[in-house]
Amino acid sequence: MIPRATIAEALEVGADDLPPGDLPIARFAERFLGALASEDEMDAWTVDVFHHLVTAAPDLALAALLTCLEKAPDQAQSLGEGPLTDLLTRSGADVMSGIEAAKRPALTRALQAADISEIEHPFLLARIEAARG
Repeated sequence: MIPRATIAEALEVGADDLPPGDLPIARFAERFLGALASEDEMDAWTVDVFHHLVTAAPDLALAALLTCLEKAPDQAQSLGEGPLTDLLTRSGADVMSGIEAAKRPALTRALQAADISEIEHPFLLARIEAARG
């Protein structure tokens, strides 16, 4: 899956407006993993960016989440319970094709941990259930 936009475009800022190293998905994913484990207010920016991407550029949010799962497959449950739940609840229809194409064990574990109780669309629910395995 190739994201259609960059993080800077999704935020409607120039690349120079972001802290150094935050623009590439791999670097953003590293920061996001660190921010999820931190209580430092400086890391809140990274979490806020992810939440913005969930609706402004869901393909980028999914790319970041998949990269997080590659870097930290042992965190699949917590990534499923938090960020993936948010992504599925708010933009599930936009990212389901990318999720179905990814077929990674860590993603399957994250999907199994995701809370999909707020998703009402039966077709989307059926696709999520199928992707869960």
